Amino acid sequence: MSLARELNRYLERVTDEYQRLQIIDGIERQAAATSRVAASMEAAEASVAFIESGVARLAAVADHAVPVIVDHLGLTAERLGNIEQILSSPTENAAAELYRRGSFALASGWLEEAASDLAKAVEAFPYHSKPWFNLGIALVSRYWRGRATPLRGFILSPSATLRVAGLAPRVKVEHPTV
Repeated sequence: MSLARELNRYLERVTDEYQRLQIIDGIERQAAATSRVAASMEAAEASVAFIESGVARLAAVADHAVPVIVDHLGLTAERLGNIEQILSSPTENAAAELYRRGSFALASGWLEEAASDLAKAVEAFPYHSKPWFNLGIALVSRYWRGRATPLRGFILSPSATLRVAGLAPRVKVEHPTV
């Protein structure tokens, strides 16, 4: 019986040693997993810090860009309003363009083109006085072309025509004092 007892004790010791090695192996695996988790947490913290810096830069850019975008949207809305106005009165706008072209032609001395464009402007929208006035100048100038008249220099003066048409640049003339 002593041999059986010795074998049982030996078996208990081997079993205890095996269980102890199993526990140690489990603890080592758990320690390795814990260190991997810690490394993963450090990487996550670095990623969060990188994202935070990116968000801070984005917020700074947005703080600067939002007013610019709002201003641009305001200008765009204003342009769209101008387009709406142009589309709402195409006859008046066509007449204004014909007036501009006719006044330029008149100032350049192209009396036939001026008379034609200004007559079309008056026909398209007869409610503005400037096209009528410039048409009168163009017709009178065309009539007096090649004829002697004291008004010829004034009527054909490009600068005077541009001033009347409102197309001349505004220049302040200094008059000497007496």
